Amino acid sequence: MTEPGVALIAAVELVADTVEATEPRAMRKRLLSGLVDDLGLDAAMLWTLLDADEGLTLTDNVGLHGDHVQLLSSWPPGSTPDQLARGGKRAPDRLTVSHADVEGLTQSLYVLALPEPATDLLGVLAREPISDAFARLLVALGRGYSVALRQAALLRDNQHVVDAMVGELRPGSVPLPEGYAIGHVYRSATVNVPIGGDLYDWFRTDRGQLGIAIGDVSGKGMQAASRAAMAVHSLRAFALSGASPHVVAQMLNTTVAGQVETESFVTLVYARVDPETAGIEFVLAGHPPPVVLRASSAEVLDVASDMPLGVDVSTSFTLHETVLEPGDRLVLFTDGVTEARPADGGDLLELSGLVDLLDGTRALAPQEIADAVWDGIQAYTAGDTTDDCAVVVLGRD
Repeated sequence: MTEPGVALIAAVELVADTVEATEPRAMRKRLLSGLVDDLGLDAAMLWTLLDADEGLTLTDNVGLHGDHVQLLSSWPPGSTPDQLARGGKRAPDRLTVSHADVEGLTQSLYVLALPEPATDLLGVLAREPISDAFARLLVALGRGYSVALRQAALLRDNQHVVDAMVGELRPGSVPLPEGYAIGHVYRSATVNVPIGGDLYDWFRTDRGQLGIAIGDVSGKGMQAASRAAMAVHSLRAFALSGASPHVVAQMLNTTVAGQVETESFVTLVYARVDPETAGIEFVLAGHPPPVVLRASSAEVLDVASDMPLGVDVSTSFTLHETVLEPGDRLVLFTDGVTEARPADGGDLLELSGLVDLLDGTRALAPQEIADAVWDGIQAYTAGDTTDDCAVVVLGRD
């Protein structure tokens, strides 16, 4: 077996590797291989109670060869290892490494019931008796393995929630009017969380119009994402009838004010497009103004913004209008785009920087434009974006 000092370092690294594995089968393999390869044991194995009426069954091992696999393939009901695995002696503060006699083995077998949520019995083979210190190290490794399993289960549960929210926050399959196309990009600033406080949506109203929205909920991460989901659901409910954008904003303002904390708010652009005339009516609630890529230039729509949603229920919202000519592109974005800043603390990209970036994309398709904006942000910040970013581009052929 490995020297005590080296074994301790190896055990710490083994626990870290097990946690990083995240997937249960990979965790088991890392634990067992570490016991053999890093700690110098002859073999390591796991038995599991696959059936409550039967004994333990060998489910995984590293280092077992030949007859040993057959000798250790199972433990009958009532055997000491079986009793250990059934929970009577599994309290974490009473975990012990027990010696088990097996006729035909040339090495000593030691077993350890792993604490919940693990349901396994851990076994190791050693040529020499293990010391009390090494036994305590095995107990610590068993606890670390169980903690890793618990964290993996929490991650899976959280991922299910995230996946469900991603589905709620993303537009479904929407048949666009003939002659129109949409491109989009969304990136969350929260590590390992694909959603955040930015929202975007597009849909067809009951009257055949195309509704497009982009917004930003104050905050980041899952809390902001849950507020964004509420805003998206409410927006769809109010807008699907084809109501005017300023009426939709008024109803949404009341809803947001009643459902989020006092210090929270939502910024929003909601535009309603008439596919026949390419006329666009839109409202601006505390949000940066849209940019229209015309044939000759990138034009920032010169309109004043009203208050963000949720700040004051008495706020009224101004209805603005524009028209998309053939070949024009309407670009909506969140402030994570214009407030992008270099990692060295330089100036914000700002609206002027976005216009410069867009000016060279007028001949591109909507999705190519959205991708170009994100690539430009990445280049400007050297890949160190600190805010959620969303871009939606509507193009008319």
